[in-house]
Amino acid sequence: MPGTITSVPWEELVTTALLGTDRRPAGAAGGPAGLLDAAALHTVRRRAGLLPASPAARPDPAPADPRPPLPPAARHRLARLLADRSASGGSGGRRGTAPDLTELIPQWLATANQQGFRAPAELLPALLDAARARTDLRPHALAFAGPRGLWLAGLNPEWKF
Repeated sequence: MPGTITSVPWEELVTTALLGTDRRPAGAAGGPAGLLDAAALHTVRRRAGLLPASPAARPDPAPADPRPPLPPAARHRLARLLADRSASGGSGGRRGTAPDLTELIPQWLATANQQGFRAPAELLPALLDAARARTDLRPHALAFAGPRGLWLAGLNPEWKF
């Protein structure tokens, strides 16, 4: 690599890349390949000089939910309903011979809440995504998600409904 490539400032390399090496050679031989070499060298130098960031404070643990867990069959049904929601793109206007299972989610959540079950931790993200997409699900989904779901929602700006 020529010695001049290492002394070209980053801003000049960016300008050369925007204007083209035939209009502005950036003080380095090699045309476009030389420009890419110089940009790669600058990038490696900048990254090598970075210090690790200080870790962020850990969030407090999720509060305990005293409600009983869902029975395995109910957990499987909820997982299927939420998977069908994501597979259909969240739109209820799907046509064809297969039923739209997403229309069953409000009824399923209301029944689970009446029975006093807690949401499975592994399904909370999908449940909160479903509630984000459909405002009619929010009251039932948040009640079912319980304290752990509310804690998790506080960690993701997309779930701060």
